[in-house]
This record gives sequence, structure tokens and C-alpha cells, in this order.
Amino acid sequence: MKIYRYKLSYPHMEREGLIIQLQENGYGEIAPLPGWSTETLEDALAQLQNPKAPLYPSVAFGLNSAKTHITPCTIPINGLDNHHGRTLKLKLKNLPLQEAIQKTKAHLPQYKGKLRLDINRAWTLQEAHTFLNHFQPSDFDYLEEPLQNFHELKYLAPFPIALDEHLRELPLEACFSPPSLKAFVIKPTLQSDYENIIIKAKQRGIECILSSSYESGIGTAYLAILAKTHNLKSDMGLSPYFLLKQDLLQKPHKLKNGHLITMPLAIKNGPLLENQINTTH
Repeated sequence: MKIYRYKLSYPHMEREGLIIQLQENGYGEIAPLPGWSTETLEDALAQLQNPKAPLYPSVAFGLNSAKTHITPCTIPINGLDNHHGRTLKLKLKNLPLQEAIQKTKAHLPQYKGKLRLDINRAWTLQEAHTFLNHFQPSDFDYLEEPLQNFHELKYLAPFPIALDEHLRELPLEACFSPPSLKAFVIKPTLQSDYENIIIKAKQRGIECILSSSYESGIGTAYLAILAKTHNLKSDMGLSPYFLLKQDLLQKPHKLKNGHLITMPLAIKNGPLLENQINTTH
């Protein structure tokens, strides 16, 4: 196994990670997300060099990717604020309530029934009701993690609900309890049991949206092939890739008509990919 370190730039963060290569074209990406992952990049590197169970989520993600035959594919993805797709995700966490209402109303004419609102558990139940009094359940694809208190989600029915952070904090069975639950937003870099969650969710008719943790084109390609493999029909949450200033791939992935079109995993040499760290057999 060959291990390389990389540095990439997103508009609001510098991203560091590891690229592993198991065979000629078997690439995986290991990039713990600061502030969200339980492990650091140095933790992940140490585990690669001295394997021990259980694997950190980012390490499991990278190893699974490197063992997967990743081919180019096309999948639908949601838009993100001004990057439009078939569905549109609006991040409302840091907005005053009235501004969040105005922003949502501004996008309703074009995206009625296709809006995904990401609140990151910022609202109290009273704030959520104040917001929702301006809308109908049919206006939204879903509300992602609207409340600080998980047990109050039942009071938002029939507005459709999606879970993200709670998937990593609660037993999976508990996550099925909100009566208007529609979707799970799954970040495989942060959550080792992502395939089990997908299987159990599909059995209960819950949509699964695979979501970016600001990976490079390598991790993004693996997320796309995961969606294809599991026959996920919803728009995936992979639009952050198109905020990346420069990728590791010789040919970056493309965006066309709300779809991500992945390119072959041919990595370019240069300053973005630093020297090989270690080779193990």
C-alpha cells in the first residue's frame, strides 16, 4: 500500500488528507473533517501504518474505496445555494429567522416541493413553528435536522424530516422514530456503518442521500459509485465538490443539468500531492 498526503483549497477551508493506493488504479481517500470527525489526520495515518480495530470512519471509507472498482458514472445531485440542480439545498443555520423565511420564499417559485433546508439543529420548537407557519409541507423535499431536541421532531409532522448528525449519535433504531421521517443524510467519511444504514433505511422506505465531507474528486467518485451500487434514486449531496479550487484528478468531474458526471481516477503529479509517506506490503 502506498500512502500520499495532499492539501486542497475550498473557499472557506484548507483541506488535508491522505490518498492510498492498493493496486495500479485502486485509490482511496482518507480525510477526517476537522470539527466533525472523531479522529485527526495524524490518528488516521497512525492507524494505517499500524492497523488496529475498530477502524476510524475515515480510514474505513478510504480502504473501502481502494478495494472498489470505481468506474465513471452519472448521478443526480442537489444544488447548493446558487449552484442549482433538480433540488436545492439552503443552509439556514446562521440566518435570523425572518431572513431564513425570506430566503426560502424567494426560491419557492422555482423549487416548490424540491427545497432541502439544512438547519443543523439550530432551532427551538417554537422557532421552527414560527418558520413553518409561513409554509406548507408540500413546499419542501425535507427539513434537515431542524431542532435542537430530537424528541420534539414528532411535533413538526407532517413536514418531512431528514436526519444527519443524529445518525452518528443515536442508535439506528431510534432514528426511525420521527413520524414524518423521509430521509437519512449519510456522510460516509464520518460514519463507518454507512452501508448498514443504507440497507436498513431502504427496507423501511426511507430515502438515503450520500453527502460530501469536502473530499477531493477521489472520495467524490467513490460516493457516486456507492449511490449507483445501492440504486439510490434521490439527488445526492455532492455539490460541494464544485467549490473545490483545484482537484487531484487530471480531468475533474463535471456538472451537467443537475447531474455529477465522474471522470476516471487518473491522478496528476504536482505540488497538491506531496511525496509518498510510506509503502507497506
